[in-house]
Amino acid sequence: SVQFKIGAKAASTQAAGEYTNIINFYAVAYPEPTGPTISDLTYMQDFADLTSDEKAGVLSSMTTGAQYQLEDERDNNIYYISKLADGNVWMTQNLDFDIVNGGANLNSTNTDVPSNWADAGNLTDTYISSDTTWDTSYNGNYNPQSYDPGNLCWNGVVRSDSSGTLANSTTACSQSGNHLHIGNYYNWTAAVAIADSSSYTAQYTDVNQSICPAGWTLPKSGSDDSPGSFAYLVDEASLTSGTNGNIHASPYYFVYGGVWDGRSYSVGGTGNYWSPTISGSNGEYHLSFSYSGSLTPDVHYLRFYGYSVRCVAR
Repeated sequence: SVQFKIGAKAASTQAAGEYTNIINFYAVAYPEPTGPTISDLTYMQDFADLTSDEKAGVLSSMTTGAQYQLEDERDNNIYYISKLADGNVWMTQNLDFDIVNGGANLNSTNTDVPSNWADAGNLTDTYISSDTTWDTSYNGNYNPQSYDPGNLCWNGVVRSDSSGTLANSTTACSQSGNHLHIGNYYNWTAAVAIADSSSYTAQYTDVNQSICPAGWTLPKSGSDDSPGSFAYLVDEASLTSGTNGNIHASPYYFVYGGVWDGRSYSVGGTGNYWSPTISGSNGEYHLSFSYSGSLTPDVHYLRFYGYSVRCVAR
């Protein structure tokens, strides 16, 4: 039970007598939340199991800009995540997931693919263990490819040229303990987890699947500026690039990871992140930023290039 008291003050010159008045008292109950909070989650994939009300409760339990860590149950890699200025939950560390055995380690329970996913076991060339095997031919636009440079972190130096490589712009680091981990490079076909992307040609349409953990997806790009897109985050967070920019700083930690196409270049000079948004017959939209200060959430280029991947909670 709850008790409360009411007091009254009278002047010493006030005549003795009985006085009456009406006091309106309102009580509003705030029940304790019964749903999960961010501290109740262990895996990235736990987001896929939440109802819309439970997701709202998890988001309300997160402090904007604060960093939390969750595990990808596919390979036990641990990632930083944060609720950012756009109100969405983002990875604040690059994806470092290896697609192996033709994609046999992907399914609709652990990955952002539908239950009738047809590409299981068919992503035959996805994991590239040698830099000499990356395909930059026309067919390379449509075949899935990815490259794991190892546990390397960008060293934090924004280079004033495009000649930076993994050899001179990174240091060894722990994957689970550093926001600036390079992660894997993926061409677009691998990023959307399909075996052959040659039929995906309709501009400004999105592929509704990815190699992100289940419950997470690639941020949209192109003409899309809705919540969960690169453009919306750039606007809401007032992101800037270059030496004095904030895109690579807390709490965002986007990495100047450069490009991979059988070799590394522009590491420390540019950052590039795939979206699921198609720009035409062999190109896709992505977030791009550079040492010069340019920052564009809807650049489009060829699919065979190896870029970084960040995921946003659905």
